[in-house]
Amino acid sequence: MERQPLEAEVPVHGLADANEMDVESQRAAAERGLEDDCGPAFFEEEEECAALLGRVREIFDEYKSRRGDEVQKVDFINETLPTAAEDAKGVAATFERMERIISIYQESPHLLHGYLESLLGPLMWLLEHLIPTATEVWHMEKLAEGGNASVATREVSYALGMSYDEYLLHGVLLAIAKTMKFGQRTELLQYVPQLIPSVAALFSAHSSDTLLCKAAVKVQQRLAMALLKGRSAPWRYHKRVTFLAHNLGESSMPDSRTLSNSGNNNEVGDDEGDDCVVEGVGLEDAIGLLLEAVCHKDTVVRWSAAKGVARVCSRLSRTMAEDVITAVLDVFDNEHSDSSWHGGLLAVAELCRRSILHPRHLSTIVQFTTRGLSFDLSKGTYSVGSHVRDAACYVCWSIARAYDADDIKEHVYKLSTSLVVTSLFDREVHVRRAAAAAFQESVGRLGNFPDGIRLITTMDFFSLASLQNAYLHVAPVVAENSAYRGCMLDVLVSNKLLHWDRRVRCCAAQALGRLAVHENTDVIRGIARELFDRTVDNSVAVRHGAILALAELVGELEPGVWPQEIIQQIAVLIPRVDAMRMFRSRGGEYVRQACCRLLASVARRRLPLPEAVEVPKLGGTLMRVKTLAKLQEFFDDTWRQILEWLQNDAAEAYEQFAEAYYSKFIAAFHGPVLERLLSGCMETHGPMERRGNFLAIGALPWAVISATPEPVPEANETEPYFMLVLRTAMEGTKLEQNREAQDAESRRNAVRSLTKTLLRIPAETAQLTAALYEQVIQHLLNALDDYAADRRGDVGSFVRLEAIDALPVVVEYGQRMGLCTSAVVLRVICALLKQAMEKLDKLRGRAVTALERVVHLRGVLPQVGADATEAHEMATVCEKELTVLCDALFLDPSSDKTSPHVVFTNLGQPLLGTELFAHPVAEGLVVSAGALSTHIMQPAVNALLHAFRVSSTESVRLSHALVEIAARYAHNERVVVPLCVTINRLIAAGVFDEARHMDLVEILRHELKHFAMNIHALLTLVGVLGDLCRSPVVEARESAWALSLVMLASRYPKVRARMGTDMYTSLLVLSAADSSTDFAQAVSHLTATQWDGSDAVEVRGARDKLYDMLRIARPQGRRWGRMRLKGGRRQAASLLGRICIWYRRPATERTTAHRKCGVAEWLA
Repeated sequence: MERQPLEAEVPVHGLADANEMDVESQRAAAERGLEDDCGPAFFEEEEECAALLGRVREIFDEYKSRRGDEVQKVDFINETLPTAAEDAKGVAATFERMERIISIYQESPHLLHGYLESLLGPLMWLLEHLIPTATEVWHMEKLAEGGNASVATREVSYALGMSYDEYLLHGVLLAIAKTMKFGQRTELLQYVPQLIPSVAALFSAHSSDTLLCKAAVKVQQRLAMALLKGRSAPWRYHKRVTFLAHNLGESSMPDSRTLSNSGNNNEVGDDEGDDCVVEGVGLEDAIGLLLEAVCHKDTVVRWSAAKGVARVCSRLSRTMAEDVITAVLDVFDNEHSDSSWHGGLLAVAELCRRSILHPRHLSTIVQFTTRGLSFDLSKGTYSVGSHVRDAACYVCWSIARAYDADDIKEHVYKLSTSLVVTSLFDREVHVRRAAAAAFQESVGRLGNFPDGIRLITTMDFFSLASLQNAYLHVAPVVAENSAYRGCMLDVLVSNKLLHWDRRVRCCAAQALGRLAVHENTDVIRGIARELFDRTVDNSVAVRHGAILALAELVGELEPGVWPQEIIQQIAVLIPRVDAMRMFRSRGGEYVRQACCRLLASVARRRLPLPEAVEVPKLGGTLMRVKTLAKLQEFFDDTWRQILEWLQNDAAEAYEQFAEAYYSKFIAAFHGPVLERLLSGCMETHGPMERRGNFLAIGALPWAVISATPEPVPEANETEPYFMLVLRTAMEGTKLEQNREAQDAESRRNAVRSLTKTLLRIPAETAQLTAALYEQVIQHLLNALDDYAADRRGDVGSFVRLEAIDALPVVVEYGQRMGLCTSAVVLRVICALLKQAMEKLDKLRGRAVTALERVVHLRGVLPQVGADATEAHEMATVCEKELTVLCDALFLDPSSDKTSPHVVFTNLGQPLLGTELFAHPVAEGLVVSAGALSTHIMQPAVNALLHAFRVSSTESVRLSHALVEIAARYAHNERVVVPLCVTINRLIAAGVFDEARHMDLVEILRHELKHFAMNIHALLTLVGVLGDLCRSPVVEARESAWALSLVMLASRYPKVRARMGTDMYTSLLVLSAADSSTDFAQAVSHLTATQWDGSDAVEVRGARDKLYDMLRIARPQGRRWGRMRLKGGRRQAASLLGRICIWYRRPATERTTAHRKCGVAEWLA
């Protein structure tokens, strides 16, 4: 029996070959290598599969013999298939195992050949009973027409399918697909007419199930191919073969066109050898299902259907294939369905890849493909179509591989330009790369794409990875070729500037400006006129893209390109948009930002703006206004916006605009503007207005701020405006007194404006003195101490970051003007070192960079042996410490300057050994060492421990420095809490100077009193106090005991419990170290007392007993006369509260407490 494989490309062994194989060698190979994680070796699986198939076959035969008994149909199924009725998962696992066996051993299908016929019958039987088949539906309709109402209304029961379809259907379909793929065609052909309608009904009934639909499409295409002979159609297109020798000009080689069987590329009229024998019925239904699945909602179904259509067409006759191709092209009629376009393009790509489409179809195919490359279906705030564009790239790739260069010569320009535009300007990176791959394939196989070799090296996989790089760097290089530039400009103007994604519009506008430099003037003017018409469009995206494009065109092209007509339109654009209220509509902030960029470009090119413009009013009339006044009004309105990025863009644009057009001070115009800006920086205004005004005063040019306001009669002397700006900015850097008005962004902008204004003052200005410079430096250094916090966290870091960036510039300016002394430089270095040692990575990296800039300034560091007129601080400067600083700053360029380990180890650790820089470094390190994050805390602690362990002298010096830091930042929780954590670790390590223990006790006494209501700070403070309780210094230890006994009566149970545990541990350590001491009674008392109990009287009574046990004098009780001292009101309020608590207690409890200690003692 001749074996007909279903696919010519899949090698299938014949039955005769199977009988001649060496069975013993197969069995040995199976025993050696076929044992896997899925189950036993092959022959064990074969036996298991055979037993299962045999059982199903027996059930099927028995059912056929009893088929006439319709009444007992359901009962029979339940009786003969107990596993299906009792264990649905078992049935599913069984069929999955059958499918896996066939899949794993598909290379040797002859081993299961004897069971194929037994397999397909039961699978068909199950499939027929899982869904209503077309035959039964037709039979029920006939019964209804015959008038048998009882039979017509009777519901057909498919019990097995209704109960177990979710487990069985997918496995059954996959098993059928594998069987049809590897079985003998002649044996399987008899089942095809029955399976085609069943699978079609299944597809319709489960159209929302992706897996079932995909499996149904796979089965249907196998069934359709089983109806056709297993050979390729002779009419298919054949690409011509080219020989190297023929290209070299050897006449002995035959013509490549004759070797390609050119007769196969004839027109449709030549039907020689074009025969298609369809054995059986249902082919049209199968192809219809495949065409329907091409437009399915799921991608995997469309992909499978596209491959199925191409496979079936490869065996059809030319006439039938033309009908199928026409049906495939009809799916593109639905322009609003991405599924139809995606499936259609996939089908076209598969047809091209299999050489089924004749070259005469290329004009239609290329038209649909180029439209697919730009397919983008907008759906509200997003769009779909990237998968369609990707499929269109696949079509281009298939065309390049399937056709000769001569056949697509007339379509080269359209394909090449479309692929280049998609490679450069598509939003999705995978589409850009797919288009570039198709372009590369076309260049390599066809060789007739213009400038192809250069472009494939420019538009490579990596250069197109970034959208911004593709638009701004790759596109200008490609645009040097005029063959592509026109299409690129058209796409940018007509499509990308209207894109829904703002990022794409911004990149498109910048790319348009860079491409415009290569185009002639007339084309650019035409584009500009088209863009001006869009600036008042109702769509925000259209307005935004048009104004951005105009800004980039003006910024990139020379002023001579623009005639006076276009300059007039530019000047009136912003007043016209404002008059139409388009800044106040949804998305108006982006239009306002685009207008700021347009004004910046106009100022950068210094276009001659008209003195006055005509602005439309609400009534439709025109009003003539001064251009600069109207634009200043626009800037004033922009600074009051709530968006920070918009204020920054407006300030940058205003700085360039004012520099270009405010070249001369006009008192009538600029005076009110300055007064309005300066008054807007006061605390009485809102935070958003203050932010914008601070940015604005820093953008004013020297020509404006150097003027002097009109004298006031009461004032003796009037200062120039820049002095008013400096004082306003310096006042703005301070923390606001009104808590509700505190705004870190305003202070940051004030620091920025202070720096910019100072740098604009020329050297010959009389008001520029050393005192003024010192004042500005001091305000910048004070800004480094801004640690304000709100619900966002450490917002003071905004101010510190701006001050860090400003200090190197101001130091360089002072050095150039001769105002910067060595003492100022050292103060700046110490402040930057402190910031470099703190917690925030971003500030640390910027501080290290700023330090390098300051240190590397020539002549800025003080030199040893300088003149005796140096400041007093220079007396402590030594050459060794400055050398240590310079050496420590020379970090490895590859090292991360934001890394705590790198900075603390390489910079902080050596500087702790210096007299000059140890104090600021320690200030920053103690904050980092007390941080919660391990990657910050551990390097800081290691640096401190290393410095303390260098020598006892260093330990004493650094201990004194830490005590000074604690005294300087008294009652400052930001420093005190991490400092206590750091000191706790140092005491535990035994490196802290014991002579400073008494100082620590006094510091803790004041801090515990200040943070009496802050449990977080108290828990940290009592930790240090517990360590001091076992201090070798007797005076410090006894003072710590007395303070600990006070904390044992704290209002917080956690604090009392922590203190009791620490005291217990300290007394145990002291008892073990000194046998002469006897703390056994105190230790027992500490152990027996529940310090976190809720009974305050009991806890205080237990605490009072420890005074006698430790031989510590009790503190004297409070007296009413002391209430007159400072803080007496708070003490009186506290005492009054305790009295209220006393009298709220039951009478019996008050009597008992009074007998024990009395009211006065209890209150004390």
